[in-house]
Amino acid sequence: MEHLPTPLGSLKLRFTDIHRNRRPRHRDRGQSMVELAITLPVLLLLTLIALDFGRIYLGWINLQNMARLAANFAANNPSAWAGSGDATEQLRYQTLVLNDARATNCDLPPSGSSDVVPDPTFPSGSGLGSFAQVGLTCTFSVITPIISQVVGGLVTVSASATFPIKSGAVADIPVGGGGT
Repeated sequence: MEHLPTPLGSLKLRFTDIHRNRRPRHRDRGQSMVELAITLPVLLLLTLIALDFGRIYLGWINLQNMARLAANFAANNPSAWAGSGDATEQLRYQTLVLNDARATNCDLPPSGSSDVVPDPTFPSGSGLGSFAQVGLTCTFSVITPIISQVVGGLVTVSASATFPIKSGAVADIPVGGGGT
């Protein structure tokens, strides 16, 4: 009877062949350091890019919210800009927008030595059912030198919001009360 090799014997033979053909370990010693030296700057650059664009994106979201707050304030107080206007309400509006801008490091367009908060616009009048519109523009600085070389160091973002005017008298409805 002939002797056939067992499957286990053939596996053992293959494993020992692979083990014998393996190159010595001492040749691989510096490879990890070289790979780290190549990939670490790339990973750091990607992290800084994500940080910069994340800051700008967060600033844009905050600018959107700032425009909504300003448009809502203007829609609730349209008489502050009608006729001679109400300086107290306009100052409250400017303080509201400037405080939000400072909290998010938003640089509004300057005029002289101070930032300018644009007044809301009322394209179809300031009566009930019309709209109050606010458009804001901010400039954010980039902190990564490589990115600042690409985009110029400053990124300008804009946001606008439109709210319906909610205060005013409705025509043909008597004012006052008093029932029988």
